[in-house]
Amino acid sequence: MNYEAYNSPEYQNLINRLEQLFDALWYCRQYQEVGRGYIFTPFQRILINQERAAIFTQQDFLLGENKLGDVRHHTLPTIIEEKIQIINSNK
Repeated sequence: MNYEAYNSPEYQNLINRLEQLFDALWYCRQYQEVGRGYIFTPFQRILINQERAAIFTQQDFLLGENKLGDVRHHTLPTIIEEKIQIINSNK
């Protein structure tokens, strides 16, 4: 395992992105619990979780636990990304 990767800027960027995605999903859940509807549709939540899973494979690669062929990349549609940025700018 490559423990030095934990301190690399690339790994830190992945951690920051995971936090953004988690916060957006958490905020959506809180919004639902008070009866205010959905911020993300179920399909949009699936896409967000697919990006989270892809980030985990990227982290594993940086740590030396995955081969390059096992690394996944996922980009969210613009409408979802805009919602995430709005949520994270308000916290």
